[in-house]
Amino acid sequence: MNFKSLAAILVSTLALSGAVASTASAQVRVGEDVRDDVQVSDTGTTFYCVTSGGNFATIAERNGRRTAPIFVWRTREFGRDYTPEQRCNLVTERLNNATAQNGGRLRNLLLTTGRVNRLPVVCYVNSDRTGCNSQNLLFTLDSRNATNPDSVLQRLLQFGVTGSGDPIVSFAPGGSTASTPRLRRGYYSLNQAVNQAFTALDDDEEETAAPVRPITPVRPTPIRPSRPVDGGL
Repeated sequence: MNFKSLAAILVSTLALSGAVASTASAQVRVGEDVRDDVQVSDTGTTFYCVTSGGNFATIAERNGRRTAPIFVWRTREFGRDYTPEQRCNLVTERLNNATAQNGGRLRNLLLTTGRVNRLPVVCYVNSDRTGCNSQNLLFTLDSRNATNPDSVLQRLLQFGVTGSGDPIVSFAPGGSTASTPRLRRGYYSLNQAVNQAFTALDDDEEETAAPVRPITPVRPTPIRPSRPVDGGL
């Protein structure tokens, strides 16, 4: 597969799952100044829930500059208990929590797929020897994408500045505390993806046509996992 530039990490028309997030996850409108009460990691990257094009979206912000939407939260198939705004706040907060638990850095944070409560999920881990569980999942795939989670993750990473790549409509609430063994899936660097999102933004501003180097699966040296996020989808 020819992976194209990753302008917005996992840029797509995503619609992720979740419950109501705490107020720690900032919600701002695109174009507004970033709130001072949100702590920025020492790498200068923070995730925000914003409103964009009539939808709720998750973006990354660094040094006052923002990526295009990383996730767009649109699906309503999960009812009133899991609105797009709630899902946006929850998963945005989980991304920030994962960064904080990793010492304020994106380095060694990987994205992968697995199963929780018999449902396919996308989660973050600190090692390619770690799998998904209810404490580290980001979102659960909806019925449309549940049949091929690997393809979903690949399409997320393939969607570049030109908008090529298929939009993803996802994600359902989970709720199990059970952990399943890691499936033999690819692992992708969140740090590399975010960095390339900003690189793509720079290229776009300079009106250059040079493609951004694609993300490839990584095999990092295993490290001791950080403390997981409390609760699960």
